[in-house]
This record gives sequence, C-alpha cells and structure tokens, in this order.
Amino acid sequence: MIFAFPVSGSPFPVQALTGNGEPETGNGLWSREMPRVKRGNKRVQRRKKILGLAKGYRLTKSKLHRSAKESVDRALRFAYRDRRNKKREFRSLFIIRLGAAARENNISYSRFISGLKRAGITLDRRILAEIAIKDPETFTQLAENAKAALAA
Repeated sequence: MIFAFPVSGSPFPVQALTGNGEPETGNGLWSREMPRVKRGNKRVQRRKKILGLAKGYRLTKSKLHRSAKESVDRALRFAYRDRRNKKREFRSLFIIRLGAAARENNISYSRFISGLKRAGITLDRRILAEIAIKDPETFTQLAENAKAALAA
C-alpha cells in the first residue's frame, strides 16, 4: 500500500511512501538517489601513485593499497616534519662549531656574535662555521674584529 503526502520545500507536491513509512526507491519520479558515478581511470591512477611511492617497502606495505597508503602517509608526515627539524639541527651544529672556534680565540660564542653585529659583519652562521673549519686565519681576524667592536 502506497500513501502520498505533501513535502514542504520540495519541487514535487507529494512524496510517495511505501507501507512502512520509507520513501519509495528506484529511478522513478519520486526518487531522490544520486546517479551512479563511475570513476574511470582516476581510481587506478591514484592507487598506482600510492603503490609507486611505497616501492621498496616490506611485505604488504608495497603490495596492498590500504597498508601502502598508511605507510606512505606516515612516511610523508615524517618527511615534512624532518625537513624542518633538519634546519634546526644544522643551525645547532653551526653554533657548536662557532662556539669551539671562538673559544680558541679567547671569546665566547655570544660575545663573538654580538661583536660581529656591532662591527656590521653580516655573515650567517653556516658561512662562519665553514670559515672556522677551512680558514682559521680568517676566522681569527673576524674574532679580532668582534673583540674590537665590543671594546669600542
């Protein structure tokens, strides 16, 4: 037994209900179902990309899409995080190297950096650390300039 009643806001004046109070299903006038979408190649391409990124992983992590996706997502999160951490770690390394080289020239790291800023020398820590390792004489001159700027 089918009943019909008006639906507010509907383009159709009435909606058909089956005997149990549910809207009628099917492809008729009263159907509110979305049409079926066939994804075509998109699904295949997406899965292929994930499995390509998972190449070299062990066991099912390189074979099955679900576990490969989990592993790839995790790996990409680590990669994103660690690209930022790498910058921190290298800056820390440069500071350690500069501190050691500055102490050899009888000046602390913080006073060395402060003296360079006062002297108007704008070399970054990476370059300063490289100079300290490869050209100690130049670094000694920089340290002397920093000491002179602090004394002035």
